[in-house]
This record gives sequence, C-alpha cells and structure tokens, in this order.
Amino acid sequence: MRLPPPEVFGLPKKYIAWRENQDLSIQQILDSKRRVKVQVCPTGFGKSLSSIAAGIILGGKVVVLTSTKGLQSQYMRDFSEIGMVDVRGRNSYMCPAGGGTGSLTCEEGPCTVGFKCDLKHGGCPYYDAVRAASKASLVVTNYSYWFFANEYAEGIGTPNVLVCDEAHDSPDAVANFLTIEFERRDDLLMQILPTIPEHLTIYDWKKWAVQTQNIVEEEMESLADQALMGSERAAKRLKILRRISKQIVSLKSLEPANWVMNVSPMTIAFAPISVANYAQAILLGTIKHVIPTSASVCAKTMEMIGLAMDSCELIEYPHTFPIENRMLIKIPGVRLNAKTTDEGLKDWVGIIDRIIKYRLDRKGIIHTVSYDRRSLVMSMSKYAHIMMTHVTRDAVQKVQEFKRAAPPKVLVSPSMATGWDFPGSLCEYQIIGKIAYPDTRNKITKARCDADPEYAPYIAMQQLVQTCGRGVRSATDRCENFMIDANASWFIPRYELFAPKWFTEAIVERILPPAPPPKIIDKLEETDYAETQ
Repeated sequence: MRLPPPEVFGLPKKYIAWRENQDLSIQQILDSKRRVKVQVCPTGFGKSLSSIAAGIILGGKVVVLTSTKGLQSQYMRDFSEIGMVDVRGRNSYMCPAGGGTGSLTCEEGPCTVGFKCDLKHGGCPYYDAVRAASKASLVVTNYSYWFFANEYAEGIGTPNVLVCDEAHDSPDAVANFLTIEFERRDDLLMQILPTIPEHLTIYDWKKWAVQTQNIVEEEMESLADQALMGSERAAKRLKILRRISKQIVSLKSLEPANWVMNVSPMTIAFAPISVANYAQAILLGTIKHVIPTSASVCAKTMEMIGLAMDSCELIEYPHTFPIENRMLIKIPGVRLNAKTTDEGLKDWVGIIDRIIKYRLDRKGIIHTVSYDRRSLVMSMSKYAHIMMTHVTRDAVQKVQEFKRAAPPKVLVSPSMATGWDFPGSLCEYQIIGKIAYPDTRNKITKARCDADPEYAPYIAMQQLVQTCGRGVRSATDRCENFMIDANASWFIPRYELFAPKWFTEAIVERILPPAPPPKIIDKLEETDYAETQ
C-alpha cells in the first residue's frame, strides 16, 4: 500500500514524494510488533526522512541521535522547518556571563564552579536549548549529550520514539562515554595519582579511588570558597577537580571482571570490555519505540548493546544505486600481516602503482590503515609526486586541499574510512590497502577481542563497508573500490554476516585492475567540499 505524499504528514515542503522504498520502510516500522525496529538503509535511501516520518506517525515525542555534530546540523537544515529543536553539550555554546570576552563556553562558565547565575532561567544559550528540547516534540542531539543528560538528570524528556542514526556506531558511543581517562600531563592530577600506575590492578585502583575521594572533596570545598571570593586560579583548579571527582566516583563503582586498564605515556584509561549491560540504562531506557538505522547496522550490533534479536525486527532494503557504480574489486596478490616480507611489500606497492597508472586524469584515495604503511607507499611509489597525506591535527585542512586540487592527485591516509564524503570527481577510485583489523597492542582492544572472537572481524567488516561508501554519494555518482589485501579472499566469505547484502552483492574478483570507466565530468556545489556529511 502506497502512503500519501510527505506533505500530508506535515513534513518539510521540499520533500514532494517518497524515494524508492521509503514509504515501505515507514509502513514496516508502523506494522512491527517489536520494540526495536532496525532499518538497514544504504546510502541515498533517505533514512532520516523515513525514520522521522515513522516517528511522527507513531505519535508523541521523537528524539534523533547522531554520531557527529555535522550530521546533527544537517538534520536541523532539513527539519527545523517543522519545529525540530537542536541541543548539544555545554561546550557548544558561548557563555554570556563569561566577562563579555566571548571566549568562554558554557562548560567553562561561572555557574560550573558554584556561582549563582540568573541567566540559567533565561538568557543562557545552553539552558535555553535544554528547556526548548524538553518542550519540543521533535529533537535532534548527539549520542554523547544523550548519555550525559540521562546520567546527570539534565534530561530533555522521555520520548515515545528514539531514532538511533548511524546505529553501527552505537556500541562505540556507549563505550567511549563510559571510559574513564586520566591525563598524565595534568599537573593537578599528578599530585594525587599513584607513583607507578602500571603496576596496579583494577582492584588496587578501586582502593585508591576510595582513599582519594575524601581528599579531593575536601580540596573542592576549600577551592569553592576561594572561587566565590573571586579567585580565578581557584575556579580553574575547582573545575579540574570536579572532573577528576566524577572520574573517581565512576572508578569506585566499576566491576573489575568486565573492565580493563590501558596505561600509555599520556593517559591512564579504564574501559568496559562489553557494553551490553550498560546500554539499556544510558541509551535505551524505557522508550517504547526504538529505530536504529544505518547503512551497515546488523544483528551483531544489537547483540553488542545487549539486545536479544527476539526483541528486534531487522529489515534490510536494497540499494538503489547501479551496482556497476559501487563495486568492490578484489585484486589477488599480497597477504598483509606481520610476516609480510620486504619483497611482498614491494609487490603490494606495485599493485597500487598499476591502478594509478591508468587513472592519471582523476583523483583517488589510498586507505593504508596505518601510518607506517602510509609512509611506505609514499616512499616507494612511482607516483609519490602526485600524492599527499596528513596527520591528525591537519586532516581537515589537507582534505580541503585535496578536494580543491586538480588531477592527478592521490590522498594517502590511514584514517578516512568514516566521516568524510568525496562525491563525484572529488574521488573516482579508492585503493583499500588492508583489512582493517583493530590494533590489539592497546590492552582495551585486546581484552575485547579475547572476550568475543567476533569483535575484531565485526569492526573490520564495518570499516570496510563504510570505506567503500566514501566515494559514491548519489545514484549518478561512481567510484571504483579496489581491495588489494589478499586476506579478503577468506575474510569476506567468512564474515559476510556482518555486512549488508547490498554490499556483498557488489563484490567481484579480477586478476588485474580493469580499465577505468569514463572520467566523471561534473559541476560541484560548494557544499560538496564540506569536510563531513
């Protein structure tokens, strides 16, 4: 049964008709008897419209969670017309009581160190946003703020419908929120940290937290008095100690059997091995209708956040983009692992060069997964002169340079798998150098892999699916994706259950790279150059 057009349901006027399968998705959400209605929607499906439409029809308050602030802003551009309200963490708003300099965020405002501020009841952009969100029937926020609001009772109201966009990220979102991280370069913290933290067990840390909490609270009381007397130094120290105090309280209550510690030169981190026992409380609560949606969410994702599949209905929709425009081409060659010889690495770079050789009229991206392999490519490739790369601090700037550069140009990166879009001629081919298994040198990652044999392949498959989506953003777009790690020949068949059907159906194997398709001739809009979606 076809639904009436979007305008009948009060949706924004720019949506004049449903895209293919959108109305089917809405109908299946409405018909589902399960609490959790998982929607696997490929790129271009228009999942934001279908999930919001379903939420509006189900009635009551609808809250949408996003994994990035950029996507949050996109929702506001699309749905503010029908009353959508946006709320974020304190650091996203400038404090009007910060001395008139405009340099303090609401996270740093005087009220956070005990000063009474009348603007809390009107005039503070943060609290104004929270009040607006609590009254609104349609709200967008990010996972981090949603968890914070639920934990610290700065709630925006319990919705009838919770839409979890980019739901494949939800296990990591929960884990990141729960992670306790002490920065070892924090002078104030170093005064109270144990002298040799590497030698302590989690049980030892829990004892330290109990012993230290009273000391920290007494110091906070003293600093609060000084801050109220106008001491800026005391106010800054109090803010740091409040953060440390929250971490200590969390550390006292963690369950050692399900937590692991990782000590590095810069940080001491404590993280849950599994988030299954925590997600219900901080993510899902008692909400009646939950709609997780993503291009790659799967049953394993639901398992990781503690949901049994008998409480879920998972529906996958076919891709509407031509399959020939989004293929993953496996090129057999070198198996990359710790035992790969220098000769093998030379052959691997040779495959990269063979692909580039016939594509010098266009731009492409090489995903190396690690910085070491990035350096190897840039030092050994015949085409190093047309390559560019980045480090973490200048990634946004370098991506902009790449997008605006004339061909031939190749971006060599270990970290462009998610969160970046390269439509049209901005990227016409991608070379995926390696199956991206998580790095088990980190003790947290290793503990998760040891506890769940499917954890590492799930993460690797999700990254592969997301990587292939960076260059195909519309039905008329096209991007060749080349997988040149020979491990793909066993990895993909073994773990295809962690990938959507629309992805696996587009995988082919070729002995040699095929001839390139015609170059894309397009007229890009300024929005196409944005860093993220």
